[in-house]
Amino acid sequence: MAEENFDEFADYLNEQENILDFDSEICPVCGINLSDKITIHSFPYIELKFDSEKSASEAIRKIEKRGIKTKQSSDNKEVILVAEQKLEEVKKILDD
Repeated sequence: MAEENFDEFADYLNEQENILDFDSEICPVCGINLSDKITIHSFPYIELKFDSEKSASEAIRKIEKRGIKTKQSSDNKEVILVAEQKLEEVKKILDD
């Protein structure tokens, strides 16, 4: 029985030796350029830092009252995050 398990494991190791190695972005078999085929979706946020946690909380209340979503930093409660495309609108809200 142990010999059968070893044979299966040897087959598995043998399969690993047949895996193609390449450190280029272009696959040597199919020629696909991985950079062209992989898209990265990002949702950039801008950090807004306030003097205190209370100030940050008040800013969040004002901003979200106008329907803009915010996130409070988990590391620093004086920092909030707003979507980059909403930054100008947020500045106007906070200046009022």
